[in-house]
Amino acid sequence: MGMFTLEEKQEILRLHKEENKTQTEIARIKGVHIQTIMRVLNGFGVFSKTGRRKLPEVSERKCTICGEVKPLSAFHTHKNCPCGKEYRCRTCMNIKHEDRRMRKFYGISLQQYEERLKSQNGLCAICCKGEATIDPRNGKPRKLSVDHDHERNIVRGLLCQKCNVSLGNFDDKIDLLEKAIAYLKSKGVT
Repeated sequence: MGMFTLEEKQEILRLHKEENKTQTEIARIKGVHIQTIMRVLNGFGVFSKTGRRKLPEVSERKCTICGEVKPLSAFHTHKNCPCGKEYRCRTCMNIKHEDRRMRKFYGISLQQYEERLKSQNGLCAICCKGEATIDPRNGKPRKLSVDHDHERNIVRGLLCQKCNVSLGNFDDKIDLLEKAIAYLKSKGVT
């Protein structure tokens, strides 16, 4: 970059901005490699770090999934996108990832989960209570757990954390559950 004087660098910038010459055209005119021209222009702040032409500063963007215009803070950072932010908002990305996770682990879509949740009135299929366990990451109640048969790979219902863990501790064995019930009854628990 030391090969150009300040006047020559300003001439390169003028060719680029006023005459709309591309980096390739300027490189041919000056008889140097295109990377040299890009470095000169980058020194004037023409390009972003990725080498793309800088876009005008924006404070919001439209999500390509939900179509809502949201502030840039509602989008994840993405180094390959021109404005440095994802095309999909965080909410839509989270829904997409949750749907993918549901399909991978339980064989149901997020929509099927929501339908099951609605059919259960948002309550646990065993104790008929809402989820009481609080998620330490966000301080909100957890979603109901998907209870599924590991052998047959089918979803049986949605359970609260306590009921789901209890079934898991009994290895889904009815005879163990019946023994536990008999034990509690023998001790006078109703």
